[in-house]
Amino acid sequence: LDERLDASLGARLLDACEQAVQASGVASSTATAPTKLEAGSLIKPAVASPEVLVLGGSGFIGRHLVSRLTARGLGVRVASRNALAAAINLRGLPVEIEQGHIGDESFMRTALRGIHTVYHLAKTDGKNWAAYQSGEIEVTQTVAKACAAQGVKRFIYTGTIDSYDSASPAKVIDNSTPLDARIRERNHYAHSKAISEAHLLAMHQSSGFPVVILRPGVVIGRGCPPAHWGVGKFVSESVVQYWGDGENKIPLVLVEDVAEALLKAYDTPGIEGQSFLVTDKPLLSAREYVAEVQRLSGMKINAHARSITSHYIEDVFKEALKHVTRHPNRRPPSKHDWACRALASRFDSSGTERALQWKPQGTRDALIEQGIRLSVEDAMR
Repeated sequence: LDERLDASLGARLLDACEQAVQASGVASSTATAPTKLEAGSLIKPAVASPEVLVLGGSGFIGRHLVSRLTARGLGVRVASRNALAAAINLRGLPVEIEQGHIGDESFMRTALRGIHTVYHLAKTDGKNWAAYQSGEIEVTQTVAKACAAQGVKRFIYTGTIDSYDSASPAKVIDNSTPLDARIRERNHYAHSKAISEAHLLAMHQSSGFPVVILRPGVVIGRGCPPAHWGVGKFVSESVVQYWGDGENKIPLVLVEDVAEALLKAYDTPGIEGQSFLVTDKPLLSAREYVAEVQRLSGMKINAHARSITSHYIEDVFKEALKHVTRHPNRRPPSKHDWACRALASRFDSSGTERALQWKPQGTRDALIEQGIRLSVEDAMR
């Protein structure tokens, strides 16, 4: 089918418009009333009354998680700002879709009816700190408060490895490693995720809120663009600047393995209040990743090393211009943040494997075939 006639293109365009509105900081002129999408041609009737709520369930990782949850026979409800777009992304799966904004307390009360487990995978995209404060930090606090009032048995939150200090190649990061002590110097995404985690853990310590945190690595697979910024700065699909020399092995992980780890967190006993790193073995460098994308796509990619200092100096000039013009997205440049983008430290998820009885693919061939090849094929459809 010509992609221009495929419903999935419409869904992606709707998502892009939603993200643009959210990033603009301009509130919608009319509130969206929560509505349930009844089972029709796009989705199968739910096999059971919903007991699991997935926020961000129609996204890249969310779709794989919902598929696993329903395959296990669990009743799943997905909260989405656009029910039709979510139905297209989840077509064929027996789910209930509730339309509304998860930052709305009244909507969350509706979405949580009958629910005992919540997955929070919803992601904020924005250009300035205010967007991340409202879209990530405040929304997560609203969701957590509603879940606590509902008495959910488990709240599973996806953080990010971007919140670690991963600049040193001599450092090993595992489940016991604290987040970056210099998190205020980091990008808005890493910073806002760390603040949300801190709030959730404080709720656990003060009132026993049953939070479990998973921090996925550089997630690849079908549905993910091959031009992945966890690998390098893709100026375009065919031009990439590595974060440094691109020689160090990066913490890639297949989306199917991330979904499996999330599924394991559903009922593994005694893990409340803990955080888990979700990465595969360090098997591919950024250079090797790009070489495979080039081989599998047949597209010539102009890839070259670029020092962290060079990235930082360019950022200094760009931010200086933003400050002169009083640009709303201006921020202090940070060399520390650029250094962390190289993911030079070694990530060790063996503790997660033991605690969750989880096993990633663990081979170079699997990362290439199930991660890069499927990503390239999907992008070239």
